[in-house]
Amino acid sequence: MIKKNGQLLKIIGPRNPDLDEKIPKNVQNMEELLFYNERYHELKDEGGDHNKDDGEENEEEQQEIDNYDKALNQLKDNHLNKFNKFRSAQSTINRLLFGTGPAAGSPDNFGPSSAMDYNEQMKDIIGDINFEDFDIGEEAREEIEKMENMILDTDFFNDIYNRTEILDEQFSPNQTMSKDDALDGGYASRTVGELVNGFHEIIENYVDSATSIKNTLRQRYNSYRDGDANLLQSHLDDYDNSKELMEQEDGLEDMEDQADEEYSDLWELIEGAEDLAKDQAKYDQLEAIISEYDAVNGGGDNDDPGRTQFIKDAFDRFSGFLTFVKEFPESFRNQLYINEYIMANYGTSEPYSLDPSSGSYLYENKQAQFITYGYTTAGANYAAFIRDIAMALFVVKLIDLVLFQGGFAGPLGFLRALGQAFIYTANGIKQLTGSNKFRWQPLKISRLLDMTMPLFLRMFIIMRSTAGEGYNNKKIRRLQAAITLDKEVSLDENPSYIKGKVKGNVDLLFIPALTNLIPNQNGSLSGKTYTIEKTKVYSY
Repeated sequence: MIKKNGQLLKIIGPRNPDLDEKIPKNVQNMEELLFYNERYHELKDEGGDHNKDDGEENEEEQQEIDNYDKALNQLKDNHLNKFNKFRSAQSTINRLLFGTGPAAGSPDNFGPSSAMDYNEQMKDIIGDINFEDFDIGEEAREEIEKMENMILDTDFFNDIYNRTEILDEQFSPNQTMSKDDALDGGYASRTVGELVNGFHEIIENYVDSATSIKNTLRQRYNSYRDGDANLLQSHLDDYDNSKELMEQEDGLEDMEDQADEEYSDLWELIEGAEDLAKDQAKYDQLEAIISEYDAVNGGGDNDDPGRTQFIKDAFDRFSGFLTFVKEFPESFRNQLYINEYIMANYGTSEPYSLDPSSGSYLYENKQAQFITYGYTTAGANYAAFIRDIAMALFVVKLIDLVLFQGGFAGPLGFLRALGQAFIYTANGIKQLTGSNKFRWQPLKISRLLDMTMPLFLRMFIIMRSTAGEGYNNKKIRRLQAAITLDKEVSLDENPSYIKGKVKGNVDLLFIPALTNLIPNQNGSLSGKTYTIEKTKVYSY
């Protein structure tokens, strides 16, 4: 409608048209109506002055008059009907961008399987990852660019919606303008629909006013073309760069349903036990002890977060992992000794089954999980540990598929990668909880790692320990509570200390690929090995 050579320009007509003197059969636009208006009136005025001998000429002139009368009668409806094309296009744009349904149709209310829905999911999933942190090859970089090109700025959706809403008001075909209003002027405040209607109300007998309306419409068109149309075209160019999103639309819903099914299977596997009432007494004791030591804790959350939230949570954890690997903060070194003390004295032990009747969720087998996660609800800490493993397996597998294996560009490809990552994660959880062993290759470029449950827990407690004093102070309180419950000694009345020694090389089995991928500024971290030899004493 407003682009170069769009419908509005076709209504107005090209500037300074090169037209024949005689009125043609197909008068098409305002410029032509204005151009031929004078001849139309001349022919009508001369109609009674011709001789009967001029029959052929009279017939031709009468045809010209009929041509103009036809234009006067039909062009108004033809011009206003062109606005319906804009409204139809707007409806299509809104449907594709924001979906359908009672709660869809705008950036604030978009439906499932719409462009904005997929865009928001993609932003949630990969928006927080700084891919510049990865030293990866050209092929993987191309895959990243495909993914990044799929993500559109919020301005894309807001601008298109807001501009088309404004233009919709301008181009409504049901707006009218009376003859008196058309002659009074004040066209700047009028909509395009009103001006087109007003032009046709007065064109036959008021050429000067009709010319003013036409000139106002041309100014309006130039403004739309250079402003709104350019902005919308720029956004549509961005959309074309990611048009796989719509070109493959027919398969998206099926692939999304499959991804949801795979996620549901995974969540059903890891959601944990609900009836562990017998073990709750110990957690009540621990909570009371912690309360005396002024610790703060909460209950576990076993609600299914949904596929998208699970993915976002997984990447949030992964972002913290990247920070740890890159910075390896000084504060971590002190916590390393405490963590090793926890693992040595209050570690994690079999069984690891997901069947609550096996005893795998009991405090006596999962004391280090309590100290790590701090939930005072029976079974919640082991469930949180399993969820952390699932997130680690899932997010690393997803990155490996998309960045290093390739072939997963576009929404369909990405959803296919999600499904494969969920299946891979479920298989990993089954192996770990069944045999306490899992052969893990975190990224395509890394070696295979023999992972166990204690090794995963060591990884998670280290990662959480880098969060700062808040977490570590609570961790110490939980350690104190575990010691008090174990030794029946009140530490606020009988001060004691931890003496921990870590000697030699700490083999960072869980991040060898990342230590190669991500530059590290700490000189003590070389490849996959962190070299230390220190003894620490902590009083409490």
